[in-house]
Formats: sequence, C-alpha cells, structure tokens
Amino acid sequence: MSSEYATPLLSETTPTIATPTVPIDTSDSPYLWDKLNAIAVQGAITLLFVIIIGVMSAKGSIDEIGKNWDKYRCMPTVMPFASLYGHDTGENFSWCMNNLFGSYTGEVTSPFTTVLYGFSEVLQSLLQSMDSLRTSAATMGGGINVIFQEFTDRIYNFFFQLRLSAIRIKTMIGRMYAVMFSAIYMSLSGITAVSNFGDTTLFGFIDTFCFVPETELHIIRDNTELVLPIQDIRIGDILFPTHATVTAKFHFSAKGQTMVKLPTSIGFIHVSTNHYLLHENHWIMAKDHPDAIPTGPYDRHSLICLNTSDHQIPIQGYVFRDYDETSAADKATLQLIHDRINTPVRPDPTASKSFENSPSLHPDTLIQLANGSFRPAKHIVTGDQLATGSRVTGIIHKQIHELCRVTINDRTVCIGPATLVWTDDQWIRACALAPIEQCHTVFLGFIVTPNSQIELAGGIRVRDYMELCSPDAEALYTAELQQQTYNQS
Repeated sequence: MSSEYATPLLSETTPTIATPTVPIDTSDSPYLWDKLNAIAVQGAITLLFVIIIGVMSAKGSIDEIGKNWDKYRCMPTVMPFASLYGHDTGENFSWCMNNLFGSYTGEVTSPFTTVLYGFSEVLQSLLQSMDSLRTSAATMGGGINVIFQEFTDRIYNFFFQLRLSAIRIKTMIGRMYAVMFSAIYMSLSGITAVSNFGDTTLFGFIDTFCFVPETELHIIRDNTELVLPIQDIRIGDILFPTHATVTAKFHFSAKGQTMVKLPTSIGFIHVSTNHYLLHENHWIMAKDHPDAIPTGPYDRHSLICLNTSDHQIPIQGYVFRDYDETSAADKATLQLIHDRINTPVRPDPTASKSFENSPSLHPDTLIQLANGSFRPAKHIVTGDQLATGSRVTGIIHKQIHELCRVTINDRTVCIGPATLVWTDDQWIRACALAPIEQCHTVFLGFIVTPNSQIELAGGIRVRDYMELCSPDAEALYTAELQQQTYNQS
C-alpha cells in the first residue's frame, strides 16, 4: 500500500502528539576499550615476540648441539634432554658417566691397565699365532684333501671306465650269446626242416626196389617146394627155379613210393617203378616195361625186397634184380662214398683191402633214440626217431661171413667190416680199426634218413646201410647194370 493512501487515514483517526528529547546515559553500559585492555594487549604481543625469539634461539641452540653432539652431550643442561637431539638419554648418561669416571681414575688404574694391556697384547699375539697355525693346518688339510680328492676322482674315473668296459663286454657277450642261440635255433630249425623233408616221398623211399608184402614166390625150404608171400621168406630159403639162396631180407616204410603192376597168369605183380627187371635180354626199370601199368603212389607203409646169391629174384615168369643189384660196382662205390663224406679228402686205409660189403650191426647193439633212451638193434622198428635226428625207413636182416670188434671210448661193438665209423674227425671203415673175423650169422642193417647216421651206446657213431643218402651212391651200380645182359649176369 502506498503512502498517499496511508496519510489521510492516519490523520483522520490519530492526533499528532509531541515527544520530548531525552539524552542517553551510557555510564552504566558495557564498553570495548579502556586502559587495562590496552596494557593487556601490549603485554600479550610482547610475550608473543619473546616466545618467538626464544623458540628461534632454542632451535638454533638445538641445531648447534645436534651438529656438535660430542661437544655438548655431557653438559648438565643437555644430558637430561638427549632424546630431544635424537639420542637415548640413558645410554648418553652412562657414556658420560663412564667418560667422566675414566678421566679421573685413569691415573689410579694406569699401572693395572698397562699390565692388562700388555697381557692382552701377548694373548692377542698368541691367538694370532694359533689362528695362523690353524690357517696353515687348514691350508695343508685343504691341499691334502685336494690331492686325495684328485686321486679319488682319478680312481673313480678309472673304475667308471672299467665298469663301462665291463658293461660293453657284457653287452657284446650278450649279443654273441644271442647270435649263438640264433645260430643254434636256426640249425635246429634246419634239422627239423630236413627231418620233415626226410619224411616226404622224396626221401622216404630212396632206392627201395621193393614188392608189396603179398607178392608170391616159389621157394624150396627143407627140401620142400612152397609158394609163400615175400613177407614170409626167410634167409636161407632157395628160390625156384634159379636155386639162388636168399642172403638178406629188406623191410621198408615206403608210403608214397610210385608203383606199377605187371600182368601174370594168376594176377599182377606190384613193384616199385625203379626196380630193375629183365626185358629182351637187358635190365630195365619196371616203369619202362611195355606191360607196366602205373598204379600211383603206394598207400601203405610196408614194402619187401630180397638179396640173393646171384642177385636175381624170379617171380611168376619175370626175373628181377635183388636190392644190391650187382657186386661189380662195390669197390668203386665204397671209394666214392669215402671221398664224398670226408672233408678234406684223406687216403682210404682200406683201399687195398678185400672185405665183405655189409654195413651192419650185431642184433644186441644198443642204439640211442631221440628221447635219449637206448634200444637193442633187434627191437628197432621202422618209423623210430634216432638221436641223430634221422628216422628209420628201412631194416635189413643180412647173413654175413665177416665181422670186426671195434673198440672206441673203452666200448667194443661187433659190426660188419664195411661199416663206416666216426673217429679222429673222419669216417673210417671198421676193417681199418680192427682185424676181420670169420663168422656165419645174421646181422642187422638200417636205412635212416636224411643224414644216414646212427649213434650207439658210448657215443659211437656209425653210418647206415646206404652210407650216403644221395642218388650218386647208386649211379655206379646203375651204370654197371645197364652194361650187363642176362647172359653176363
């Protein structure tokens, strides 16, 4: 609201009253400044300046004492306040007291301290000497230790190298051992392979010029004419019509032998393909005879053949050669075999001797089998495995007229004079080792494949009836036989 509207209202309602002017009395009211306050302020300012100056002076004094602590540390005014200067008060007090005591007591204790100092010097010198001695001993010990260490290291290196050499030698011996065992196992495998090969038809019937067991022959026994199968023929029987005497009987295990059959008036003669017989005044193999009928491999084991006094076997109108075929090639064949099986070739001490060609054993001679046991020759059967790795494929009962008693390794055996015996790293015939004795008995011969070797009791080793399991052993007989005619035989 403006003043021009207020004034008329006031003037209309309120009359103007005059108020008298009264002076204000300030004698009893508070005041800001008087003399006492001025003096107090001046004193406070002065005290402040004094304090500042004192503090600055004290600081300068403290700095001076701190810089020259060694000079002021023992002053009475400083000692109680050593902590203000960064030092331990108790430690400083003790130091000052000791220093003060030492300076005054030095004159009194000087003689004692002098003696004590001299003693300490002597003791120190002694300790230094002992330390020097210890150092020398340590140095010497170190040198000795170095020497022994080097010696030990050299010995260690030597034995280490020796050990390495021993390990290398052991490794080399192990390898040699492995190689030797490999060679042994290879040899055993080879022997097994040869043995298995010997069971095949190639070796199972080498030169088995034979007949089936049922083949009938006309014979005379005890002045009686008989017709018997060849398996029942005995040594000493006389064949009809040639009147030749049976001197040996052969029994072969020859399964797989190729056979032929020849016709007769009463049937057929079954004979091996390689058996010689007469045809048009010449000796030919059965397989080459114009009437021969092949029958294939023999499916049984037993085949029989004979030896006769005239090397001929008459059977149902045919004339066959016996097993040995002819004696004309005996000497040359024996020499051939001697040279073939002895390496290097050595002179044959029996080349100029005359003896019966009958490689054979006494029936009671002990023969070693593959299992290590021994069996008399008369109990050996075809198929037996021998210690030499061979298998018995043929057994011969033969009448002999000469024998030799050969002693080897303090053991004596009775054998035929032509029997080959292993001694002095060579094969030598029995008649070169013992004198020939006359006899009239039946000995046993064997054909074993594939190595033609038989081991007897006492480690004596001999060769079998064939002596050499090779077609070459029959080559001379074949050549001689093919040159003969019936009239010459």
